[in-house]
Amino acid sequence: MFGSQAATLRALAESPAVIKVSGIAEERELITTMIECMIGDLDALDNCTGREGAERILAAIRAETHRVGFDR
Repeated sequence: MFGSQAATLRALAESPAVIKVSGIAEERELITTMIECMIGDLDALDNCTGREGAERILAAIRAETHRVGFDR
């Protein structure tokens, strides 16, 4: 790759706005995956009220356990 296309891609890769959006998208994906795993795990949310389930999800996010298996 060369010329203006390479410069444009480099500028996008270094853009603080693009980096921020990428980070937000990554966190959204991790949280969505964590919730899907909890829904699929009968023990994780067993007999929880909506509030209790939400509190467990928030606790996992605060403890950063929603990132387990995703950080390399």
